[in-house]
Amino acid sequence: MRIFPTVLGGSITRQSDSCVVTNANLLRWCLSLNADPNAASPFNKTVLHFAASYGNVECLELLVEAGGNFIAPSASDDVVAHAADTHYAGNDRTHIINYLLDHGADINAYYMQNRNREMHWSSKELYGEQTALHMAIGKKDKDLVQLLVQRGADITKKTHHLYQQQPVTALEYARLRGFDDIAKVMEDGRRS
Repeated sequence: MRIFPTVLGGSITRQSDSCVVTNANLLRWCLSLNADPNAASPFNKTVLHFAASYGNVECLELLVEAGGNFIAPSASDDVVAHAADTHYAGNDRTHIINYLLDHGADINAYYMQNRNREMHWSSKELYGEQTALHMAIGKKDKDLVQLLVQRGADITKKTHHLYQQQPVTALEYARLRGFDDIAKVMEDGRRS
């Protein structure tokens, strides 16, 4: 079977795949029908991206056991940035981020780095080049920034996007946004 939506009878959507990756029994059933754990939508958003964004650790483990791959080079190697992008108080992704990093995911991969940029020029303009750390800074999420820095996020990696046209490092980005407390967390983390 080519892809999860083939099991579900449609195309990959946030609704269909987020449903699958939040329900371990449904996910097991899809995998038992030979659903591809590395399946991707036409926009190159994979089942692993949905799992990192909306699922749980048990479902990520099932996908990895079935051959799901988020280690570079793969269509899902920016999975930590996806988890950071969807992290907020009602959708805490820190346990997912820790799981991914514990299993070799790239903390410094740019969000949507494997997308067809010609097809998605608006996404390129909006998101530009941002890692999980840039996403956390943009949300002013001091705890997530601290976690990412402690886990090895590169504070010198550059970002640019719709609101920040000139490439700047993550540390410069925090300062430009006026987030001095977040800049301090990054500097303190770099020293430890």
